[in-house]
Amino acid sequence: VSTLRAAEQEKSDISGLKVDFDRGNGSFLGQPLTNLAKGFIERMGVGEQWLMTQYPGKQPQEIGELLGVRILEEKGSQARSVEKKATSYHGMGWAIDINRYANPRIYHKKKKEGANAKTDERQLWVAWRARWLMGHGALLDPKDLNTAGKESTTRDVWATSHSSSEVVRDYLAITTAQEVTDQIAVQGRTVPFSPPPLDSSPSNSKTVDTAEAKVVEALQTGDGDRWLKQINADRSTMRLTAGSTSLANFGDSGFSSHSLELVTALRDVAGLAWGASDISAADADIMHFDGRTIAAVKAMRDKNKQEAASSSNASGTTNAGGGDSHDHGGH
Repeated sequence: VSTLRAAEQEKSDISGLKVDFDRGNGSFLGQPLTNLAKGFIERMGVGEQWLMTQYPGKQPQEIGELLGVRILEEKGSQARSVEKKATSYHGMGWAIDINRYANPRIYHKKKKEGANAKTDERQLWVAWRARWLMGHGALLDPKDLNTAGKESTTRDVWATSHSSSEVVRDYLAITTAQEVTDQIAVQGRTVPFSPPPLDSSPSNSKTVDTAEAKVVEALQTGDGDRWLKQINADRSTMRLTAGSTSLANFGDSGFSSHSLELVTALRDVAGLAWGASDISAADADIMHFDGRTIAAVKAMRDKNKQEAASSSNASGTTNAGGGDSHDHGGH
């Protein structure tokens, strides 16, 4: 798209948008937006309108299909009411997750985070294995994305994520043991790869760490057949879609499904934060977009967190404000 770089200049167009915390419903590229803050829905609409200028004659749903926007999730916002003073952007109705199962969350902090965490972690190990075997592409790391988010353009942040995605796509395209053998020969390796230290791995679950460490150990001395078996298993991991058979091939395109147009529309034009680059150096949440870039929204979230902490200390409870499987870290 020729005008992507010009999108950063359009940020001034959203300066007059209201910061509305009341709930409402809407849509984005043909997908429903349910029980979200009206101000957030309006921002999503600004992004959609810009995308329509990039695809003249196309309806929102058609653009969504072209860009692969298949699933919008806002579980946190549906689980709470405004009166509960939610302590996260999801809970406030100021966040959305797009294509969760093709855009996992990556972070270094060791904590147990619910049923979906293991799926996300295993997807990341697939990306690392792909990088080790194929010998090209970015080794995706939250620190790199966060630095790019502060110092570079949205295009640069996206390019880092997309590079990792492409190497996974190439890795999953391998269908014979001979292809593996040839690939190792091209790289000139006697040992296919060396694993990173487990204490710096992005996994949250010791169970996943242990299991993946055993896989790494086996692959270090594995032949083409052993690698092919693992690639087939990794292909199944990337296809995990919470029981939705209609998305059976969802993971085959790689590790991150977001297009540059989509990220530009939401981060540059709509002025939202992208979880891949705008959370912290320890946390890259590729699926996630929220309103932390807006001063009034961030101030409300911080106020709610302080009040919840005070209430928790006063009552002796430990989980004021509640949470869900993806509402951690104030997302």
